Amino acid sequence: MGIPAVPIVLSEFYKQETETALLKGMPGLRIQWIRGPVWAKTREQLRRDVINGISPISKKNVMQEIVEHLTNP
Repeated sequence: MGIPAVPIVLSEFYKQETETALLKGMPGLRIQWIRGPVWAKTREQLRRDVINGISPISKKNVMQEIVEHLTNP
């Protein structure tokens, strides 16, 4: 469709999702990992802990990494 997209997945599912992507023929799928849980958090907590937080897998800023996933070739 030509529209870039990045799945946002809890880091607890890292092994499961990377194996699924490999089995489906997409070993290089760009997935954004976030720290959970996200339920029952306030808007401020989500912004601080998830959006402006650090990815538990790559150790990079989550929002910066999402932008990279969407814009880098």
